[in-house]
Amino acid sequence: LRFEHVQPTAPTNAPYWHDIDDEMNVVCYINDKHQFIIDHYTDASAETKDTLRKMFAAGALTHLKYEDEGSVRSYINSYNEKLTTVHNLI
Repeated sequence: LRFEHVQPTAPTNAPYWHDIDDEMNVVCYINDKHQFIIDHYTDASAETKDTLRKMFAAGALTHLKYEDEGSVRSYINSYNEKLTTVHNLI
């Protein structure tokens, strides 16, 4: 499992996505242009980055195994809402 930061040139509304590379590694691409990543990842603490990477990995691996990442994506969306609420309070 590998993480790569990307800055897509085509419009996308995904904060991250995954793919399999030529060596059959799972790669999680983190979209550095996505507002969620900018707000909650770029300048976040090491612990927050680690937690988000684990959630991205869980989404990728769940999708690859069960072809369904809805529950993980739902959890990430909920986490995003909570982070945004805390951020707005500060």
